Amino acid sequence: MFNVWGNADDFKEVIKQLDLCEDSILDVYEEHMKEGVTRDKRDYKETRAEVQDLHDRVLIVEQSLKSYHKRLDGMNLNIKTDQ
Repeated sequence: MFNVWGNADDFKEVIKQLDLCEDSILDVYEEHMKEGVTRDKRDYKETRAEVQDLHDRVLIVEQSLKSYHKRLDGMNLNIKTDQ
């Protein structure tokens, strides 16, 4: 199990690494398959499209958050506290 913290590009890199791990594991199994058994690679196009959509959405949120922080940093906040 992987724990990943970071931005969308970090997640994209982890996904690539997991894909490489999957291919390596399947290659090992393929070496030991009985004759006549073939390896059918699942079609993950839909899942990859969803991951790409999430990646794009995370990028948008990150950009919005950066913009929000810049606006907050630029404000001169006069906040009164009741003490």
